[in-house]
Amino acid sequence: MNSLTEKLFSERNPIVYQTYLKIVETIEKNIGQVEINPKKTCIHLTSKSDFGGVHPKKNWLDFNMVLDHPIEDERIIRCEQVSKNRYHNYFRLKTPDDIDTKFVAFLKESYKLMS
Repeated sequence: MNSLTEKLFSERNPIVYQTYLKIVETIEKNIGQVEINPKKTCIHLTSKSDFGGVHPKKNWLDFNMVLDHPIEDERIIRCEQVSKNRYHNYFRLKTPDDIDTKFVAFLKESYKLMS
């Protein structure tokens, strides 16, 4: 873990980091190569373009997924249309168990769209 990533997850419930690791492991094992770009307040997940954003909070992780449509899911906390064909769908993930088959299907769709 680099220093920016370490800082992002310090003073957070350990479940937040475990949820992040499950997302990264899921992408690497089931979807494709991912470039991890830690920023000051978040982590960008990139294939050819950013397809996901990790936003660690004290007790959960907010995950921004880029798609060409809004998602209807009980974990969605907001959806923003950022251009004609791009939506930022924000998931609130509380445990690694939230990385289920439905979430992974959306993740694959986002990865493919932005590759």
